[in-house]
Amino acid sequence: MRYGGETYVPELDEERLDGQGQRTFDFMKDEVWRWSSVISETMGEEWSSLNARLRDFRKKEFGSHIVNRRRVPGGNGLHEYQLIPNYSSRHPRNNPFLRKEAA
Repeated sequence: MRYGGETYVPELDEERLDGQGQRTFDFMKDEVWRWSSVISETMGEEWSSLNARLRDFRKKEFGSHIVNRRRVPGGNGLHEYQLIPNYSSRHPRNNPFLRKEAA
């Protein structure tokens, strides 16, 4: 998959980011709204990294999934997130996080 950034080194980072992306997708694909803190605590990973994976899911090369975000009323700036998987393109090249399900 394609990631970016000045510090990204494919040989060092791609496998880790692919795994994190797959775990995040598997956790969020049920379309349940979840607070950012719940996602981070449940998955045991830093929110900044998980948030980056959620943003990746919106990109064409990562499947063009829908990632919704909304403010939690009375949450003092807290947001919650929902992933709506894009099942319209099940080919792994177009939708890499559906590989397991397509097999």
